[in-house]
Amino acid sequence: METTMFTGPEQEGVVLSEQTMGEEQQSVAERSSTEHENRHETTQKGPDEPQLCRRRVQQLVARYLDDSQRCGHHILELHEQASQWAKSTRWAPLFKSQYDFLRRWLDGSVNGARALWQLESENPSTKESEANMTLKPST
Repeated sequence: METTMFTGPEQEGVVLSEQTMGEEQQSVAERSSTEHENRHETTQKGPDEPQLCRRRVQQLVARYLDDSQRCGHHILELHEQASQWAKSTRWAPLFKSQYDFLRRWLDGSVNGARALWQLESENPSTKESEANMTLKPST
């Protein structure tokens, strides 16, 4: 039987036979395949896992859209309050049209994202804004 010198960081200068080295290589291969199987089993929780993941992502997106819309409406309210000085001036229609345009744009963007993600609106103000988004002819 031929012996080989194994020099590793922990076992420097240890002499191993070819049989011992073969057994170690086999045990390392078995451990790695067992670890791979264990990882594979933990990632496959069941047939409903993709739908659960999709549902979680949709919930995350719905929260993000609701919060973004709420924040956008708050900013628009601040903008309207900041432009109160112009109510009695000839600039009032400009500020009003700017506010209306930005509100429609915000609601349209959020509704478009909801349609893309196939989400229903949980925010009642969104349903109101959808009804208000239709352009009415001026008389």
